[in-house]
Amino acid sequence: DPGADIGYVFLYFYGLERRALHDAKTSAQAQAEIPIIKNEVERLLGIYTHSGSFQGYAGSLFDLLRVRETSEKLFEKNPSPPIMGRSLSFEHRLALAQCAAEGKALPAEWAYVWLMGDPNTYLRTPATRCSEEFKKLFFHHYCIEYGQGMVLPQNRTQIKLQHRAASPTFGYQGGNFKKEYDLPDVSVLTAPVNKLREIAEVCCTELDAFSRIIGKDRASTDSYSAIVELPFSLWPAKYRRSLDDLRKAVIDTNGPYIISFNKFTSFFPDW
Repeated sequence: DPGADIGYVFLYFYGLERRALHDAKTSAQAQAEIPIIKNEVERLLGIYTHSGSFQGYAGSLFDLLRVRETSEKLFEKNPSPPIMGRSLSFEHRLALAQCAAEGKALPAEWAYVWLMGDPNTYLRTPATRCSEEFKKLFFHHYCIEYGQGMVLPQNRTQIKLQHRAASPTFGYQGGNFKKEYDLPDVSVLTAPVNKLREIAEVCCTELDAFSRIIGKDRASTDSYSAIVELPFSLWPAKYRRSLDDLRKAVIDTNGPYIISFNKFTSFFPDW
């Protein structure tokens, strides 16, 4: 129940936390339950987004349980979106650190998650009102700017995860559960994410007119007046394909490409 008193939620969480961090040290059964506990903590995080305290304690436990399971290169997988009400998870930060350490290009999907999960990023209305169009346009401009992706610097600050237990059974110091990596914590850098914000601002500017139209009438998304305000790269494929074919024909001709006016107009939708 999203309206449940957060104190009762914490009492329940104390049990999950103790089972995963204390009982699992000596009980094979408790150790086997850790994936179930992790999923339950993630579910609670999605419900009680209004409590910053719960998000902090449960979020760091979720991160600790999640990274215990993996030794893979996270940046080579599709990222999960930031949990509502939280910034980048430790898993996100670890993926960025791995990518930087290996000198690999940062995939567009991870660049987008970094932008959206950065607590100091404030996006204008088009990014939220036209979220799908904004995401596609961000990928488009990111690839134009960085090709396969931005190569991240390797800073000296190393990434580490520390969880302070919420349950009072661990003592007033909250236990000391941490995991350290010999990897650069690039999530603390401002220069890379500033470059992503610049791309985001370009996208918002290009979507301004489209955003105003659908802001007045959401049903007008597929109308002539809305579509012509989109950057051509975002036009529906059924409209864009014929123009892309025409562009290719002009390039391949190596000279003027002559067609009748009737054929030319047939490339465009009825409106």
